[in-house]
Amino acid sequence: MDANQTEMVGARRGALDHQGRFEQRKRVAVLAQHGNKIRWPTDAQGNML
Repeated sequence: MDANQTEMVGARRGALDHQGRFEQRKRVAVLAQHGNKIRWPTDAQGNML
């Protein structure tokens, strides 16, 4: 694998990770909207701890 390929794979993995985090946050927002008892601990930015 040359450096170029490695970089591309890394970028793709980063994008997937970002997407996953976004989906997770959306799910938490939906739970919060419904007044669900499930409350995730979050930091000031709203990221799950």
